[in-house]
Amino acid sequence: MVLGAVFVLLPLVAPSLAGVAVVGGAAMPWGIAALNALISAQTHGAERRAAFTAETVLHSGGTSLGLLAGGALIGWGGPGPVLVATGLLQIAVAVCGAGWAWKTRRRTPIKAGAGSAAD
Repeated sequence: MVLGAVFVLLPLVAPSLAGVAVVGGAAMPWGIAALNALISAQTHGAERRAAFTAETVLHSGGTSLGLLAGGALIGWGGPGPVLVATGLLQIAVAVCGAGWAWKTRRRTPIKAGAGSAAD
């Protein structure tokens, strides 16, 4: 959400990008670190290796697709509107993902003894 908000704000502060670049640059590694932490905490063995491989492929593929399509989209819509649209899309995906995670967590039955010293 932070990275999306940074994209939305970029056109407003275009002459002074230093602060926005610092926040946006920091947000991307936070997102990747959070995903890596989830993979590490919730997977083991072959499943963990597959999850990290999928993450790498999706990041690389997403970057390649963004570079391929980005120039055409920016040329068609202009840099400001494209930044705002992609920022809003990132925020929407983050909100939907958080809602999905919250809904999934609420449906997961609590194990007996969860939270005890033995866990």
